[in-house]
This record gives sequence, structure tokens and C-alpha cells, in this order.
Amino acid sequence: MEWNQKKTNLNMLTTKKYKFGSYDLAMALIFALPIYIVGFLGSSAFVQSIAYLPYVLGLVLIYVKNKKITLNKAYITLYFIFVVLWILPNIYNLMMRTLESEFFNPYVMIYHVLMLTIVFLFLSQWSLALTKNSWSQFAKYLFTLLTPFILILSVKIGIDFFTIEKKIPWAFTYRHLDTEFYLIFLFFSFFLNSKIFKGLTYILCLSMITMMSVRAGVICVFIFLIIAYLDALKKMITANKRNTTYFVALLFMVILFTHDQLYIWLNEIFLFDSKGRGLESGISSRVNIWISAIDSIRQYPFSGIGYYVRLNPHFDPLNPNLHIHNFFLRIGAENGVFLMIFILLSLMFVGFKLIKKRLHWELAVFISILFYYFFIPRHIQLNSLSIILYFIVIRSFQSGNIKSSQ
Repeated sequence: MEWNQKKTNLNMLTTKKYKFGSYDLAMALIFALPIYIVGFLGSSAFVQSIAYLPYVLGLVLIYVKNKKITLNKAYITLYFIFVVLWILPNIYNLMMRTLESEFFNPYVMIYHVLMLTIVFLFLSQWSLALTKNSWSQFAKYLFTLLTPFILILSVKIGIDFFTIEKKIPWAFTYRHLDTEFYLIFLFFSFFLNSKIFKGLTYILCLSMITMMSVRAGVICVFIFLIIAYLDALKKMITANKRNTTYFVALLFMVILFTHDQLYIWLNEIFLFDSKGRGLESGISSRVNIWISAIDSIRQYPFSGIGYYVRLNPHFDPLNPNLHIHNFFLRIGAENGVFLMIFILLSLMFVGFKLIKKRLHWELAVFISILFYYFFIPRHIQLNSLSIILYFIVIRSFQSGNIKSSQ
């Protein structure tokens, strides 16, 4: 009788573990599938329309598991304000027939609003029931699922770089999007148990991003590693004060005597002196684009020029996809200052919460993504790296439930 009872308890425990692992694996698949689809097929409107459908399935799975959808009134209110500030300027542009209104596609905006609402709902419901062990298991599953994809990308980039001698190599889409895939892979490698695999992942991601000459991505790798391991660095410095002093002195001497060679090496990576992409060119003409964006915000401060509408489309018809290479300025130029201010305040609140709760991994990912988005043309849209950012934002607003993922 006693043996049968123990056997029953063991079976129950095994079943719970199996269900626990299967659920986390399903969530990891939902995050991984869009990366595979976009990574291999590109980021066209049609591909994006199908790539993020797994999040619909994810929301259904959460409802089946929990038998309910829990909605916080404050969260609903904030999201409603966000959507209104997002949509209204575009409706105004269409009604007033402003210069750029004919380039605004309402169907693109409607799709992004609907799908982003589903993604936000999925993230909020998943986050509410997320435990430390479940998160760690999910992170390891996601890293494992992305490993074949990252290896294929790395082989393609390596071949282009070493054999074809392509000036700026990338995989199957374009280098800034490939960099986002490597950053996601880097972020979730943090939860691996093996220090060797962690180190190899860090070297791989840094090497591939450097080969693709995505300078903001290279800096993001270091930002993430420094902030994510901040506590470990503090403990190491405190425990080895004398050795730390010697190391800093040695580093200072190396920089002092090798600064010329060091500059040459850094110049090869960051292209300080490049005519087309260096400092004199305004960082690949980004400074000039930012100035144009600021002028556009001054001209259309409340309505913007329209979601997914680039600056001066009538005067540069040969570059219809050229957007503002700055997350914040692009939001301000396309949707007006109200949405830009709302997002800035929300992100400041998130940063404060993450610092207060000493969530180093979340803070490292948060700052890294925002730094990267400061130099590329992202907006409020469906994108795998952005979805990671949205998840951290939602977790911080769920202040009663947020716990360290480390």
C-alpha cells in the first residue's frame, strides 16, 4: 500500500514536470518561429503578416491553461491612451489631406495595432504566471531553438566575409536585422549553466556583428555584458582590491604606450575616419537625418507626418523606404510629440523600476535595445527584438509580480 502511494506521488510529480517543461517549450517556440520566418524569408509586409501569428496561438494556449484572461484596469487605461495617441494623428492626416497623407497606409497601421494588441495581451498574461524556474527553463529552450538558426547565419556571414570578400556581409535579410537576432541570442545565453558555452556565445555574437560592421550592435554587446554582470564585477573588485588596482594600472600603461595602434584597431571597427560612414559624414548621415526629423517635428508637432511615412517623400522618390534612424525621433516625426512624450515617460518609469529592484539582466537588455534603437529606424511595430523590449516594459508595470529572472 505504501509503495503504491509513493509510486502515485512520483507519477504525479513526473507529470507536473512534464507539463511544466512542455508549456515552457511551447512559449519558446512562439518566440522562435517569427525569428526563423523573418530571418529566412525577409521582412516584407506579407511575411510579417504571417510571421507573428504564433502569438495568437500562444494567447489561446494561455487561456486554455489558465481558463481566464486577467486584465488590470491601470494597464488597460495606459494601453488605451497609447493606442489613441498612435492612431489619432494618422486619422487627422487622412482627413486634412496633408502633404504626406497620401503615403500613409491605414491597413498597415490597423494590422500593427491589432497584432500588437494581441502580442501585448499575450505577454501580460504569460508574465503574470511566470516563475523564476519557468523563466529560466524558457530562456534555455529559446537559446537551444535559436542555435541552429544562428549557426546557419554565422556560416553565411563567414563565407561572405572571408571568401567572397563582400564589402559588408550579412545573411538572408539585412545586417541590422541580423544583428537583432544575434542580440536576442546573446541576451538569453546569460541563463546557460555552462560558462564555456556562454563565453563562446559572447565571442560568436561579437565577431559576427563586427563582421557586419554594425557599430551600435558592437557597443550593445558590451553594454549588456557590463550591466548584466554588474554585481559579479562589484564582488570581484571588492574581494580583489589589490589585484584590481594592478590591473587598472597595467591597462592604463598599455593604453598610454599603444594608443596609436589602438586607435587604428578601433577605427577599423567603428570607422571614425570613413568618408561615407565616419564622424565627418555625421555617422553615416544620421546627424543630418536627425536634424531633418527635428525640423519635421517642429513643422507638424501634434499630427506628425503619418505612421510609416518617411521624411520628404515627394522630394526623394528614389528612396521610398528611407526612414529616420532614431526610435524616438521617428515616433515624434511620424506620430507627433504627444506619443513621443508618452513613450519617453513610460520608458523612464520602466528604467527607474528596474534599477530600484536591481534587475540587472532586465536592465541590461532594456538599455541595450534602446541604445541600438537610437541609431536604427525602428518604430512601435512587430519585431522580435522589440517584443523582448515590450515584455520588459510590461513586467515592470506589473510591479507586484515582477521578480528577478536571474
